[in-house]
Amino acid sequence: MKNIQFAELKHIQLSILKDVHNFCIERGLKYSLGGGTLLGAVRHKGYIPWDDDIDIMMPRPDYNIFVNEFSGYKPHLTCGAFENDKKFMYPYAKVYNNRTCLKEEKLNEKYQTFGVNIDLFPIDGFPDKSSRLKFSFFMKKVLFMKKLLFKKIHKPAGKNNFKRKCAGIIVRFISLQFIQKHIKRTIQTCDFKKSNYRGAVIGKYSEKECYPQNVFSEYTELEFEGFKFMAISYYDEYLTGHYGDYMKLPAAEQQVGSHAVKSFWI
Repeated sequence: MKNIQFAELKHIQLSILKDVHNFCIERGLKYSLGGGTLLGAVRHKGYIPWDDDIDIMMPRPDYNIFVNEFSGYKPHLTCGAFENDKKFMYPYAKVYNNRTCLKEEKLNEKYQTFGVNIDLFPIDGFPDKSSRLKFSFFMKKVLFMKKLLFKKIHKPAGKNNFKRKCAGIIVRFISLQFIQKHIKRTIQTCDFKKSNYRGAVIGKYSEKECYPQNVFSEYTELEFEGFKFMAISYYDEYLTGHYGDYMKLPAAEQQVGSHAVKSFWI
């Protein structure tokens, strides 16, 4: 197998994003650049220079249509999601080039099942923040289920103390499907259409993912690597909530990629 270098990796990811964009436009589906990709579009008009992935997000109704209908749109692309593949390990989707393979250092070997990809996060409803007890319980339950999942699919990390040993033993007796089922049930507790707050519940920023529903109601175009892609119109509110003063570059020691991966052409 031939190694895929960093520049080529980005080229493949960008090509996937173009096809996802075209599919969504053709089908009338809403999507937005998300997370660091949205930040890169606003601050750099492309990738954050040290970043190595692409994230997009999609309202739950559009997301459900996408994961059920996208595979087959292009012969070299596959949409992997728990909703259409019970062996898929993440609680969000990945659109990947099936002519490539990707190895993540932290992932158990049995779950190395996809190629160079972009991440697609569903936008779900959050409980109303006016009910702090209900909101707090919801967030803690989501976090607990995510920890169970990552314990299941990741290699042991750090010192293997008593707590980690116990957790490792517990997840051996819980199937991936059981964890995924409960994650899906939890993150869709709140009716999307009736929720006053929405966001990528399963995203890594926890409560920072939660915004008033109007933040995801309107969409615009932003430049990313010389092409135009869709983004939420209220990206300033989103990026400020996620990163604070998002136009300010982080310290030099923080300018590093977050994913330890190796990728190959099959």
